[in-house]
Amino acid sequence: MSCFALEGVGEIKNPDMATINAAQIAELGALRNATSTLAVIAPNEAFLTLTHRGAAMLDGRLGPEAFRIGYAQALQEAEDIRLTWNS
Repeated sequence: MSCFALEGVGEIKNPDMATINAAQIAELGALRNATSTLAVIAPNEAFLTLTHRGAAMLDGRLGPEAFRIGYAQALQEAEDIRLTWNS
C-alpha cells in the first residue's frame, strides 16, 4: 500500500520522490520476480487530484473528502485484495 502514486520515475518532478519511487518500483519488481502474489494499492486519480498529487496530504481540511475517496476506492478494490489474500 502506498500513500503516493507509483508513477514512472521520469514523470516525477521532485528528485527525492523520484528516488523513493524508483526504490519502491524496484522492490515490487523483485517481489513479482520471486513469484510472489502481489496486490498493490496506490492512490487513485481522485485522491491525487484532491491532494495536488500528494503535496497537500497533510491539509486537515481535506480529511472528510479524502476519507470518502479512500472508502470508495476500497470498495472498488476489495475483490482483487480478497483474491490475492486467498491465493
